[in-house]
Amino acid sequence: MNLKQRQRGLINYITASEGEPPSGIEYVERLSVYQQGFVARMMDALVETFEVSAFILGGVRFKHLVAGYVENQSIAGFDISTVCDGFHEYILKQSYSEFEFFPDLVALEYLSSCSFHANDSSPLW
Repeated sequence: MNLKQRQRGLINYITASEGEPPSGIEYVERLSVYQQGFVARMMDALVETFEVSAFILGGVRFKHLVAGYVENQSIAGFDISTVCDGFHEYILKQSYSEFEFFPDLVALEYLSSCSFHANDSSPLW
């Protein structure tokens, strides 16, 4: 197993809610701390951006939503702030019959966050 395969196996183990570590990885108990904390860190990052959405759904339901998103999310980098980038698109694929406005609210919160963190542009004149 080369380094890239070992790294991919490790990240797959940490980001999965269950499963076995890749062969050759010792100290499973220590790694489980990262595995268990991954969804919690993702939840923290998403609640920071989607605070109203989390409030409306409630903690337990929002946590289940985050867990589903994490399972379908491909990790592209090491910056946790980028985790929000696909969340609003994930929401569009879900059903919220009692909250028809929910996808629009998530989109609004995402765009608000994008505008807040956007680079300043040059003045028009």
